[in-house]
Amino acid sequence: MLPYSRVVWIRHSLHDKTSTLVKQIVHPDKIQAGSQGNAQALDRGHTFVGWGATGRFSEFDAEGNLLFDATVPTAGAWDDYRAYRFVWHATPDTKPTATAQKNADGSVLVHAIWNGATDVARWIVVAGNHPSSLWPVGSAPWNGLDTAITLTSGATELQVIAQGRDGRVLARSAIVAVSSGS
Repeated sequence: MLPYSRVVWIRHSLHDKTSTLVKQIVHPDKIQAGSQGNAQALDRGHTFVGWGATGRFSEFDAEGNLLFDATVPTAGAWDDYRAYRFVWHATPDTKPTATAQKNADGSVLVHAIWNGATDVARWIVVAGNHPSSLWPVGSAPWNGLDTAITLTSGATELQVIAQGRDGRVLARSAIVAVSSGS
């Protein structure tokens, strides 16, 4: 038995009743997974490997070169029974969150947050002095979680709008008041 785990490709010949090792992937750290684990074929001959009880997962190119390697938090206490790589899309059940604070220089720092959303491309900020009269005053590309947008607006209330790549509105935050800086 080998002292490390590996992913193997085996060719079986029913005619000759033989099996031949075609290819193998061994992690550079010679990981040994005492249990579990899996491999997923990806585009361009890449392979994604879950190293089971070790709590690690990796991606290799078609030649077996390591491209990506990660460990789940608190490895040893948790493992990854299986690991897969897929594009993930999520739209939270909650609305986006907006906060707005006036800075000492009169600008307004807006934070647009929609924890768990994956399809936001851009945040649009609408603002005004009354909830019924808000107009676009700024925008910024989504950065993955907390997008900070600095405005030069004297508005007292605002709202952030999550916009998808196709330009459609995904969701709106509640209208919030601009708080004075400390």
